[in-house]
Amino acid sequence: MMDFQTRRRLTLKAAAQAEKVRVKCKQKQADPVDPITVAEERGCEVRFMSLPSLEGIYSPEPRSIIVLGSERHAGRRAFTCAHELGHHEFKHGMRVEELHTGGHESSNDVNEFLADMFAATLLMPKAGVLRALKTRNFDLKKIQPIQLFRLASFFGVGYGTLIEHMTWTLSLLTSQ
Repeated sequence: MMDFQTRRRLTLKAAAQAEKVRVKCKQKQADPVDPITVAEERGCEVRFMSLPSLEGIYSPEPRSIIVLGSERHAGRRAFTCAHELGHHEFKHGMRVEELHTGGHESSNDVNEFLADMFAATLLMPKAGVLRALKTRNFDLKKIQPIQLFRLASFFGVGYGTLIEHMTWTLSLLTSQ
């Protein structure tokens, strides 16, 4: 298991790189982004394929390409695209992401954790989440599931993905 300090260091590294990418792609700090557009602007071709047992693929050779499973829902495709872009940004080389239906099998793999944190902070930066809460007058102490669903839709991610990010990465929600 990865220790807390390592996870913290990697999360900060991922967030810093995600912010650099936002700046290079002229994306406002707090606005939602389209990860496909960002990936293309960063030099990756993005394709969709029927990949029943795979989430996505990143290959830097001969030309950087991200392949996404076309069967996944839009939020999952968005996160997977941002995740594969993380592998591109950190120069992790060829990656094939298998479909996992439960748990976090990759949580001990440093490169996978880094790509996950890059994706989360690119798609849901803390400034963006806080602004979205404020503009909608959502009170974190009284937030309702439908409000969280609306936020997930706003950022183009899955409901569970938003809750996990707000709980464990941003420390905005409690785990209860």
